[in-house]
Amino acid sequence: MSALSRAGARSHETAIRRALGASRWRLLRGLLVEGLLLSTIGATLGLLLAYFGIQAIRAWLPPNIPRVASIGIGWWSDVLADAMAGEGPFAGRDPATDLRVLFAGHVDAFTLVAHQGSGIRTVEDLRGKRIGIGSPGSRQGADMEGVMAALGLTRDEFAEVRELSPAEQNRAFCANELDAIVYSVSHPNGLIRDATLTCHGMLVAVSGPAIDRMLSEYQEYERATIPGGTYPANPTDVPTFGVRAVVARSEANVIRTRLIPRPCRANQEIRHPPAPDRCQSSLITRT
Repeated sequence: MSALSRAGARSHETAIRRALGASRWRLLRGLLVEGLLLSTIGATLGLLLAYFGIQAIRAWLPPNIPRVASIGIGWWSDVLADAMAGEGPFAGRDPATDLRVLFAGHVDAFTLVAHQGSGIRTVEDLRGKRIGIGSPGSRQGADMEGVMAALGLTRDEFAEVRELSPAEQNRAFCANELDAIVYSVSHPNGLIRDATLTCHGMLVAVSGPAIDRMLSEYQEYERATIPGGTYPANPTDVPTFGVRAVVARSEANVIRTRLIPRPCRANQEIRHPPAPDRCQSSLITRT
């Protein structure tokens, strides 16, 4: 009914404008501008509603649901990187070298959870421990590989390295089969709440000179802090690092993605400014 009323009012308005000498192109241009403005506002509100709705769903769902921690919207950085390089699904196309960051969203923080009695108090204490790094190809696995490289560690220097899904990883941690597990998530998170509340876990700071060097070298990372009191065993802030969800645009389309490190790509790097207020129209480059 509202659309019909607007259409009736618009036909009357159009007739008056035509009587005053407005050309058809000028009338059409006005309608196009109005339509684009309304669709842009609607898309922006839809993205905001989707983001906050997903955060609420992730916090509400039971932590034992498989892959609940991976619920989200958007594409990963490997899609963005392939688009920029003309590789993978974009093979045969010209590299999209004109991608620009429009705005940035939340940070997914790299989170290290250790048993309170494991003796792990810093990220350097992981040597010789049993760790879970997430499922193969996961974001936390890629982040952990970056941390290991920064610390000069190899897999052989751990007692055990297991690649499990988030739910399986939590079960192994609670069964005392693992000393530490890692996630790359926003907070609060149901799986981490479960590990700290029922399995005697605590968050461990991911910081120090080696991590500082990693952050300065890979600009897709940025410093992050998990607020104290988010989980019972950590009354004070926990420093770490993370990656920020961004919206990037090219002349052809708009891509929403998360900037996640690509340690496996030699001499290739995705860059973006670390803070939202510096992300507007910032060019993403690859070297």
